[in-house]
Amino acid sequence: MISLLAYIPFLDPINAFHDWWYLLLLPLSFGISVIYKGMRMWHLERFWREVTVMTIQIVAGMIALAIGLALFVQLVIPLLPMDGYQTIHKGAAAFCFFSAARALNRTSSLRRRRHGA
Repeated sequence: MISLLAYIPFLDPINAFHDWWYLLLLPLSFGISVIYKGMRMWHLERFWREVTVMTIQIVAGMIALAIGLALFVQLVIPLLPMDGYQTIHKGAAAFCFFSAARALNRTSSLRRRRHGA
């Protein structure tokens, strides 16, 4: 009972589907297929067949994307040189610093113009 009183929405997620959340892809893709085919088909004789085909296509596409991204992360990313990452990271940090400095300079010059200084 105490744990229910301590629940804060958006900060503490409910872990009801935590172990099998990926299975929610099936009803999601089925619902998308039903709505899409219901809006796009003129004749509904082959409605359920096309909904089934589209559901299988969505699920297969998501599985293929997951496998492709997993292979990319496991095989390609470790081959990248670390110097490039550090250079990009330092460049991004320098860009953020100079952008912030330019924005502060712009606002201070606007204040000086408004106040007649």
